[in-house]
Amino acid sequence: VQLMPVLAGIRRRHPDHEITLLCERDYGLFDLSPDVDHVVTLGPRPQNSVCRTALPYCDIFYDVRYVSRVYSTTQPELNSGPNAPHQWFYDNWAHSNQRIDTLRKHVIDIMIDSLDLRAFCSIADMSLPIVPTPLSEQLPRPYVVVHNAAGNVGKMKLYDPKHFRTVVQWLQGWGYNVVQVGAGPSEPLILPSVIDLRGKTPHPYELAAVLRRSHYYFGVEGGVMHLAKAVGIPHGAFFSITPPVCFAYEDTRVFTAHECPPCWWRVGAAWSESCPLDYPTCINFPDPESITRQLGFILPREPKEQRPVHAHGSSPSETTTARL
Repeated sequence: VQLMPVLAGIRRRHPDHEITLLCERDYGLFDLSPDVDHVVTLGPRPQNSVCRTALPYCDIFYDVRYVSRVYSTTQPELNSGPNAPHQWFYDNWAHSNQRIDTLRKHVIDIMIDSLDLRAFCSIADMSLPIVPTPLSEQLPRPYVVVHNAAGNVGKMKLYDPKHFRTVVQWLQGWGYNVVQVGAGPSEPLILPSVIDLRGKTPHPYELAAVLRRSHYYFGVEGGVMHLAKAVGIPHGAFFSITPPVCFAYEDTRVFTAHECPPCWWRVGAAWSESCPLDYPTCINFPDPESITRQLGFILPREPKEQRPVHAHGSSPSETTTARL
């Protein structure tokens, strides 16, 4: 999701070029994107190896990490060069992530600036077209979307389920239906009373449609939070091991206790599964009472029904449907 502005900038910088995205997995996020012509799925492999292999076949190669680099055989003026700013972060990817917050920028701005794309794009280009789906149109409003998992990042980003239940019960008492999204049954159901969509929105455009009609997104910092930003809804997120300066947006409500410096990507294989101070969970997670106090200022009680949202703001008759 955070790659969207970069791709928009590359398209504007090179409008006559075909753009091929090389990625580990294809989630279908760019199926409707005007900024990508082809997607090639490579599976897990070292990024340096991918870069060396692909370079001879490309006129211009954008090696996107956080601090990123450009290589070109046809337009040498685009080359980043060995003395580009913050080269250490690029050379030591991905373990250099543990110090990326010292740059005091959002990671999207870091990518844009290190690729010299500032004249072509910004964070505002992180947007996704909305394609309404039968599922999203049937959900009872008003509703809040919640998510309590972080994919392969591990339990250090997982909020205590007992505490999350307290927050969900508060949301229900405040007048909202609660929709839980996630990859599937492997992610614990927060409460039987939630609308359970775990595993039922496998395509990102299906999840985006559910998010766009919601009143608010609330959950861990991760892919669903960034998707909520891309579809333009109010959102808040727990920040535990990842630094808010790098991943929160100007309109993100950050929920954190600020007890400990973010420790993601510290040296060691189990950085996402265990605390270096031997706490059972990250101590940056706030208590549920402080969360509900903040939500009480953000969310109106018993909100009025929102107008249905259709693709690109069009009426139902103008909506373009897509096979997802």
